[in-house]
Amino acid sequence: MAKILNIIICLLLFDLSACAVTTKKPHNLKALEALDNPDIIRFPLTTTSHGRWVVTVTLDDNHKVDMILDTGATYSAFFNDSVDKFNLIVDDTNLTRIHGLVANSYASNTVIEHLSFGTDSFYNKSFAILPETKNNTDKVIAADGLIGMDIMENYRVFVDVKKSQIYFIPIDFPDLLLPGNMTPIPLSSNPYRDVAPRLNFLTLSIKNKEIPALLDTGTDVHIINWHAATFVEAHALRAQLKWRWKLAGAVGEFKPVIRAHVNEVRSGGYKWQDVNMIIKDTDSLDIIGISDKPILIAGIEFFDNRNVYLDFKNNKLWLQIKHLSHDDDKILTICQSC
Repeated sequence: MAKILNIIICLLLFDLSACAVTTKKPHNLKALEALDNPDIIRFPLTTTSHGRWVVTVTLDDNHKVDMILDTGATYSAFFNDSVDKFNLIVDDTNLTRIHGLVANSYASNTVIEHLSFGTDSFYNKSFAILPETKNNTDKVIAADGLIGMDIMENYRVFVDVKKSQIYFIPIDFPDLLLPGNMTPIPLSSNPYRDVAPRLNFLTLSIKNKEIPALLDTGTDVHIINWHAATFVEAHALRAQLKWRWKLAGAVGEFKPVIRAHVNEVRSGGYKWQDVNMIIKDTDSLDIIGISDKPILIAGIEFFDNRNVYLDFKNNKLWLQIKHLSHDDDKILTICQSC
């Protein structure tokens, strides 16, 4: 009788996952209680006008700097105009290889004696120096650089949109019991870890084709290369563009870039509808030797302004599932027929 009553309660709540959490190991901590723990670092959640996450850290107990959180970067970096702004000493003799799927290059370095990251400290921490890019010319915040996976891999990251807070949870902290409206999407193994380590991937499906997708919070668009964009409509347009290019004299190299509207993208039991993407090939893929491999770069729009939990320890991404109205034009739902 008690078992039947428990099932009825679960159905009434429409939240089976909330009932299931009672089977978790007892050392796990409820997220809402655990986030008050003094060992957890918290920042006000600031976003650029394009939705990228920004935190403010301190250099050498003096300079406050605004840094974009970039899961698509293996290495933390400052943009070039920060060198004079913060009197950084640049070492041009010891270059660092910056691995990324949007940009890939060798870069000069600077060493920060003391980086205050909330209540944590990093000493003699190396940062790459990157040229100015569109990432640091945002209309709302002119970011000074980016925090890459070399720092973020030490934490699990929880973003609370409603409370405008972002939490960095030490990797050895007990696992969290997340609210019932947070549901996991498994991260997949990095298929390019030999050439681009530390990056995080998931598998997305477009028209029943599975594509490895880089989770990249440092970009505000979704990019898919031509080897992944195998749907008929895209290649028909590519052929048309190439015909026009040849008709115009075939000057230069044929590198078509188009904007595409994808009706549905899936990952596991979840789907996104009405997704805008850019189809293009990037030079960085050729540099690291995977230009002939299918790849999709999932930008910050992937989270659609929802609460998110990046669990690098257990290799999972948790997203908030919203109760949606008929007026919603972007939909993330549990897929009932997968």
